Amino acid sequence: MPVEAPELLNAALARAKTENKNVLLDFTGSDWCGPCMVLREKVFESEQFTQWAKSRLIFIEVDFPAQKKLSEDVERQNALMKRKYQVDGYPTIVVVNHEGKELARTVGYRGEDAEAWIAALQRKIEGQ
Repeated sequence: MPVEAPELLNAALARAKTENKNVLLDFTGSDWCGPCMVLREKVFESEQFTQWAKSRLIFIEVDFPAQKKLSEDVERQNALMKRKYQVDGYPTIVVVNHEGKELARTVGYRGEDAEAWIAALQRKIEGQ
């Protein structure tokens, strides 16, 4: 049985269609997952990623924190997205088109700098 997309994802997909972008879902344990924190610091917070993503992506953090408390609605939506995209490890990055179809996926983080990480993701998105 297909999993329904939560409101947050539906809004991002609608925006992606309007803006001709894809949606990047960052499945993370923001306050306990070491590789997730390094990926955020080395890649997502870099000027290079910000510039690259600006015209290409709608970014959604799908967080599963240990310490930080999320609202029940956000927890529910995150759990639905985790189930919909069958995520079982962190960090997992899923890029989908405006219809929610998966274009690329990365699991884990091996310490690449922003330039190398972006290039690898771009190749996956393009199907290479």
